[in-house]
Amino acid sequence: MPADDIQLQEILASNAAWAADVLKGNPQFFAATEAQYQQQRPHTLWIGCADSRVSEAAVIPDVNPGEIFVHRNIANQLHLDDNNALSVLQYAVDELKVRRVIIVGHTRCGGVAAALGEARSRAAPLSASSPPAGKLALSQWLEPFTQTVVGLLPQLAGLSEAEAVQRLVDVNVKEQVAQLARTQTISNAWAKYATEDRAAVWIHGFVYDLDTGLLRDLHISQGPPGSELPK
Repeated sequence: MPADDIQLQEILASNAAWAADVLKGNPQFFAATEAQYQQQRPHTLWIGCADSRVSEAAVIPDVNPGEIFVHRNIANQLHLDDNNALSVLQYAVDELKVRRVIIVGHTRCGGVAAALGEARSRAAPLSASSPPAGKLALSQWLEPFTQTVVGLLPQLAGLSEAEAVQRLVDVNVKEQVAQLARTQTISNAWAKYATEDRAAVWIHGFVYDLDTGLLRDLHISQGPPGSELPK
């Protein structure tokens, strides 16, 4: 049955089938992970896009419950005034003691395409002064990145829509990693690495390719001064 025709009972049935299949392979699976549910100890915080095609569980299928802490939103943004994301980050770093935070973008990102469309509309003659009311929330959410795109429009001239979006997907991840490095939580974690006995927290930028299923490292990792990038 097509995905858009799936019914609520099918979702529940699929879950029951998955649980039964897991138990068939490992009868102690859920009992063995009870301690993780009681006191999770993830090694990674994944900050990704809300796109339904990009799930950390599908992209990295060998991870177990309790190993990856997750925050997702439209176009994998990290706003310095977004208490939702900042509270997730603080909890992951300060309480759960994650060792790495990864910003994960993906090819053909609809949020990036929307920011590009908004940027081009502002540059067009007689452009509307504001987006339609129905898109106001999305426009506001993407505004910081849209401003970045406006400044990059001359560099995108001559590129196809797909090429422009792909280039901006990389730009977006790099911008969010830079934002992440500016947060108080990361600054404090790096300071503690220098003054206290705590493991280094590293931040990374990846892009997931919908056409290959592969993650691409943008090689923009940052960590506390004096630490070495873990292999």
